[in-house]
Amino acid sequence: MKKLLLVDGNNLLFQMFFGMPARIVNEQGKAIQGTLGFVGIKHAETVNCEADDWIAGYALKYRNDMQVIISSFDSAFFWLISNRWWGILPII
Repeated sequence: MKKLLLVDGNNLLFQMFFGMPARIVNEQGKAIQGTLGFVGIKHAETVNCEADDWIAGYALKYRNDMQVIISSFDSAFFWLISNRWWGILPII
């Protein structure tokens, strides 16, 4: 079965920037710890709604075609975990 990994980039960037125990800075002293760990993969952006709404929409749209995995620390995704509605959705 195909897999779809949905990454909540804004949430992870926030965690990397504010959740690191020490600041990582460049030569000019600018904090750059939040930029670590991101790569140039296919992505989508919006300013019209929150990322968790958009990610949930993708998860619901593709749930029957592939295994959907969400990578986020946002507790708003916990409502997607349900055998009653459409199966267990792993969240990492």
